Amino acid sequence: PISMCFGVATTLGSGVSADELLRRADLTMYQVKATGRDGVALYDKAVDEQVQENLTLLQHLQLALRVGGLKLNYQPMVDLESGLPIGAEALVRLETPDGETIPPDAFVPLAERTGQILALERWVMREGLDTLRRWQQQGLEHRLAINVSPTHLERGSLVEDLLSHRDRSGVDLRGLTVEVTETVLLQLQDRASTVLGRLREAGVRIALDDFGTGYSSLAWLSRIPIDEVKIDRSYITQMVEDPRCLVLIRGFVGLFRELGLRVVAEGIETEHQRQLLLAMNCPIGQGWLFGKPLPSGKLPWNHAAPPR
Repeated sequence: PISMCFGVATTLGSGVSADELLRRADLTMYQVKATGRDGVALYDKAVDEQVQENLTLLQHLQLALRVGGLKLNYQPMVDLESGLPIGAEALVRLETPDGETIPPDAFVPLAERTGQILALERWVMREGLDTLRRWQQQGLEHRLAINVSPTHLERGSLVEDLLSHRDRSGVDLRGLTVEVTETVLLQLQDRASTVLGRLREAGVRIALDDFGTGYSSLAWLSRIPIDEVKIDRSYITQMVEDPRCLVLIRGFVGLFRELGLRVVAEGIETEHQRQLLLAMNCPIGQGWLFGKPLPSGKLPWNHAAPPR
């Protein structure tokens, strides 16, 4: 099938050159293409401003990958009944030369679009596994969770990279959880199943992240090798005010437990939310109620063995 994307730029005698008009039209066309749909768009100055912001952000990211400027913070996951930590999710941050800290939702999508995502995720993996190895050397049984993009599963050497790092450092991959989203499963399907299956053979756990925000097809639970489901924070945020949301979460938790899957509730911010989830037999939680993301050295780990 033939598809078309058009970018349109106009001038009303403002002295804009022909080359500048073509640049604006071309820029607008690529903005249309970036939406993934055919269409026509008219140049807007905001497009130029957004492109400049993205360019500056991309330069910061490339510099950080070359000479440093990335850091990992870790958000605890806890046993909801005891409140003891059982692990943490690694969350990458980008620090600019002027000291600004940029959260992942601002630069990870840009890394995906510009081909930097593999280098970024390999850095996260190396740094995170070094942290996991230190925990293991301290006798801690906490798990580490890292996020993996569709690009890493499709074109990267995720399994080989993990096995190579294990052989070099001695880290036990049974302490690692790899988190993927429903979008990954939809896009890759057979490829995802193969790669995730190999990860499980190496001892890695697989978590379905942000459940409920994508296609939410329960068919994935039988077709894809997963061990854990993380219920998205949008459900937890609404559960107190919206009785229907409460019913959905209760149903999710019951179903996942029946299937033998570990359940994690994301985005818990209040004690009331925690108590509601406990009443549903949801075993594990994550959110600001238990702690914001922190550098590894500042995590308030309890050196007693955590509940399994």
